[in-house]
Amino acid sequence: MANTKITNPKLFNLGDSTSATQLPVMTTAERIAIQNTSIGETIFNSDTDKVEYFDGTNWYGISYEQMDYTVDYLIIAGGGSGGNGGGVGGGGGGAGGYLTSYNNEPSGGGGATQEPLTFVTGTVYTINVGQGGNGGFGYTPAQYNPGGNSSISGPGITTITAIGGGTGNGYIDSGSTSPNGGSGGGGGYANGYPYGSGTAGQGYRGNSGVSIYSGGGGGGAGSIGGTGSAGAGGSGLASTITGTSIIRAGGGGGGMNTWQGGGAPGSGGTGGGGAGGARTGSSSETTPGNGVDGTGSGGGGGGRQTNGYGGNGTVILRMPTSIYSGSHSSQVTVTTDGDYTILEFYGISNTYSQTI
Repeated sequence: MANTKITNPKLFNLGDSTSATQLPVMTTAERIAIQNTSIGETIFNSDTDKVEYFDGTNWYGISYEQMDYTVDYLIIAGGGSGGNGGGVGGGGGGAGGYLTSYNNEPSGGGGATQEPLTFVTGTVYTINVGQGGNGGFGYTPAQYNPGGNSSISGPGITTITAIGGGTGNGYIDSGSTSPNGGSGGGGGYANGYPYGSGTAGQGYRGNSGVSIYSGGGGGGAGSIGGTGSAGAGGSGLASTITGTSIIRAGGGGGGMNTWQGGGAPGSGGTGGGGAGGARTGSSSETTPGNGVDGTGSGGGGGGRQTNGYGGNGTVILRMPTSIYSGSHSSQVTVTTDGDYTILEFYGISNTYSQTI
């Protein structure tokens, strides 16, 4: 709109709850040129980007706090544990769901870049980081665990939730496991224990083994799990949100019974996926790898009685250093990248707010 000069101030309607009031917009030179300036006249100065008022003698700028600010994020859920082989090859664990708003980078499963979040000054936001699914040694259902969800929530925003990775399927009855997840767990014992599906826009599905002695790879954020002699874990995705390109959320590799079936266990997916383990004799095995903490990657499937743990997830926030206040819970790593501050949360339950 055109600049408006006030020469005869009077009371005026400030609008209602459905509209905003437009102050006159002026440069400093235009403000100085006002004739008959009266006490209480108020403008928005386009040179100083401040609201200014006249007290009868001088003009003063009104100081104010920025009320809202934009935050980019990368949120990854915990990875699923690998499947127990039981001598027949367990599937690799699926990576945790992967969602990002940063720099047009894709989300998992071929998903789109998300919209950044708008935070409000003085509001406390809750950040939950999903933990990786526990693995271990034995044949009990308690050994099969999907990853935990990660989330960002608070007043005025829609909660962002990344879904935990599915556990690899294996020797235990498939009804006792949770192969579906952010990315799906791999199947075991060929098709006897099916692979899991991923979550749309967050991660890919797992895959099946090709023989009774092999497990399929768990899905990753960047690709489906592999199949073959024993399937490799699906690949993760690279993000530069911290200022450095880092790959996260790889799937776990499938386990293998090399003693009876031959071949090698599957490798972990790029981005922290655990490698599969192998049964090497009637009562011997190599230990499958765990997913790397902070990447939400899947654990490796086992060849006999052991399965790998899923990696813990992460939530990363990126904001201009000019508005960063440092008001956050303790379980966070703080770094900078140029004019931006990056907060990488690793505790299960965290908070962040910009103080007024």
